Amino acid sequence: MLLIEKNRLNDNYTISLVSTGIIVGEFVKVDGFYYFCKNKNRTWGYWSEEFLKSLTDGLAVLNKEINDSAEEYFHSHN
Repeated sequence: MLLIEKNRLNDNYTISLVSTGIIVGEFVKVDGFYYFCKNKNRTWGYWSEEFLKSLTDGLAVLNKEINDSAEEYFHSHN
């Protein structure tokens, strides 16, 4: 459903639809975490449950290492 490609110039990832190639946005790194930033030129339309799940799955993969280290830090300091 989604194609997630790392940008060559920065740590961001471009997200496009496999079926049409339309760029729907980017995963942008801010303060060590990735966030979804929609494509400002594609603000219309509807998003399906599968599309939203694919976005969250992609973010979970990119943020896994930092989320795991944060969880380990907080659990070790209880």
